[in-house]
Order: sequence, then C-alpha cells, then structure tokens
Amino acid sequence: MADPHIARARPSEPHGYPPEPWDLRGQLYLSVFAIPRADFRVCPPDGTHPMLVGGRHMVGVAWAVYEPGSVLLGRGHPPG
Repeated sequence: MADPHIARARPSEPHGYPPEPWDLRGQLYLSVFAIPRADFRVCPPDGTHPMLVGGRHMVGVAWAVYEPGSVLLGRGHPPG
C-alpha cells in the first residue's frame, strides 16, 4: 500500500509538484553537526567554502514533515 504521506507525481504536473502558490503546513527540522577538520572528507561544490568554527566544520541537515492541510500531504492518495 502506498504511503499517504508521500507526494505523488501526476502526468499534468511534470515535476510531481502542484502548481504554485503552495499552502504548506507542517514542521521543519534542522540538525547541525560539528565535524573535526581531520574527519571532514567532503569536496564542496566550486565557489563554496565549508564553515570552520573552532577547528570543526559545521554541517547542517534539514527535512520537512508535511501535515494535514498542506498541499503536499498525500497528494493524490486519500489517507487510510
């Protein structure tokens, strides 16, 4: 059974998203990690520079959880 909380593409929506403007509801989460300089083995994209604080690189990860009332919640799939 498909997860009703995952947005699904429709043929009329080439990128799988509804037309703008979006009415979004939910929570945005952010975690920041301090990675020791010696352990940081990521090659950043050209033109960017990793943030170094106290000998550690700051790395952030963000994600959103869409809730009822959001246009991206279960798009095309009724809950249940």
